[in-house]
Amino acid sequence: MIRTLKQYYFLLPILFSSCVSPEKKIEKVTILKADREAPLGWVYLNIFEDSSFDFTLTGIRGDKDIFIGKVDIRNDSLFFHYSNKIPKAGKTALYNSKAVAYIDGQYPERLNISSATLSK
Repeated sequence: MIRTLKQYYFLLPILFSSCVSPEKKIEKVTILKADREAPLGWVYLNIFEDSSFDFTLTGIRGDKDIFIGKVDIRNDSLFFHYSNKIPKAGKTALYNSKAVAYIDGQYPERLNISSATLSK
């Protein structure tokens, strides 16, 4: 019997790993998508149902600058609270049904809204 058990020890890790369900990736629900083509890449803004967001700058260099955080939505204004660095577009934007316009950065940034379930 001991010999028989030793023969099956290699099956224990397989048996235990099959009992654990794989971690499911939870997709965030997007409530606003906006973007624009930049001279050498794209600028993207995604706001999610849980008030998180990502602001992404892509370029010809092939790298991405991704800015993440939480957003407060009040009337027609978006107040971004960044978790990492702050982009030159700024921390405050106004929006309507067609566009998001950053108003307090080092340069004006305007993104066209491609989809939104966000309401004022």
